Amino acid sequence: MNAQLPTPEKSRAVFIASGVFNNSAFTDLDAVVRTAETLKDRLRDPAVWGISNAHCRVIKAHEWTREEILKAVEADSEAAEDCFVLYFAGHGVNENGQLLLPLLYSTAGMPSSMLEFGHLMREVGKGRAQTKLALIDCCHAGLAMGDLPFE
Repeated sequence: MNAQLPTPEKSRAVFIASGVFNNSAFTDLDAVVRTAETLKDRLRDPAVWGISNAHCRVIKAHEWTREEILKAVEADSEAAEDCFVLYFAGHGVNENGQLLLPLLYSTAGMPSSMLEFGHLMREVGKGRAQTKLALIDCCHAGLAMGDLPFE
C-alpha cells in the first residue's frame, strides 16, 4: 500500500483553543493555545505535511464569539478541496448525551451558553474536502461520534 498525503495547497486546518473562561466553574486551561500552536507548527513542517500558514489558523476561542467560530470553520471547510482538519482543545460537557464545548462566557448548567459540537460538525460537513479529520481533546470527547457527518 502506498499512502499519499493530502495536498497541502488544497487543504485547510483549524485549531480551536478554548482555555479562558469567565465562569469559575470552568478552570482555565493554560496549555490549550500552546498545544494548538505546536500542532499548527508541526503540520506546517514540510517533513510532516507542509501546509502553508495561509491555509491553517489557530482560533483562540476567548477572542471570538460562537458565531464567528462557526463562520470561520464553515469558510475554511468550504475552501478545502483535499483535506480539512479540525482540532478542538478545551473543556467538554455531557448534556444528556450531547457534547457541549464551553467558551469564554459559558455558564455551567446553561447549555445554551455553550457551543454544541454538532453545530461545529454541521459546518465541517458543508465542505467538499475528500478527507475530513476531527481531533477532539476534551472530556466526554467520545460523545462526538454521534455528531460526525462523515465516516
